[in-house]
Amino acid sequence: MLALKAALDRHGIDLIVEKVESEKTLVELLDFQIDFGQGYLFGEPRVSKD
Repeated sequence: MLALKAALDRHGIDLIVEKVESEKTLVELLDFQIDFGQGYLFGEPRVSKD
């Protein structure tokens, strides 16, 4: 996984992980230096105001 992350970084691509739903999952992901995460742990989806 770290090789994939390094390759993405070299090409300027951000890695976004979805379905982060528990703190246990978040802790596991932190070891992989993920750029962004989304999921119910951070808040429920809501309608855009645009």
